[in-house]
Amino acid sequence: MPNSAGLVWVDGFTRHLSPVTRNHATEKKVPTMKLGFVSAILPDLSLEEVLECAAATGYGCVEIMCWPVGKAERRYAGVTHIDVANLGDDDVSRIHDLCAQHNVSMSGLGYYPNPLAPNVAEALVYVEHLKQVIRA
Repeated sequence: MPNSAGLVWVDGFTRHLSPVTRNHATEKKVPTMKLGFVSAILPDLSLEEVLECAAATGYGCVEIMCWPVGKAERRYAGVTHIDVANLGDDDVSRIHDLCAQHNVSMSGLGYYPNPLAPNVAEALVYVEHLKQVIRA
């Protein structure tokens, strides 16, 4: 049985029953905020496994990391769940299908370099990849 916040305890996790709640004073449905996490906390999982984990634990969205493929230089950097440098139309369709299949939305695409790095060549690499993330 859900509590007043629309939450129910299932399999040891608190879950939202629906993405909307009812304002009992006006009897109108009101959108609720989705709770999510950053996929960087699950660096060893595939995108599909991240979405499965989010769904299984009751999260409604995930910010998906899009760092360039390669070795991380700091914690949570270098995690690539979507490779925007090699992203094609089929990949985009597959990602949308996975999100729909698991009923988990993307809250954003994550990439957090320092485009103001003192080394101009390094900064340009960051800026170019950031442009790819924006186009994705």
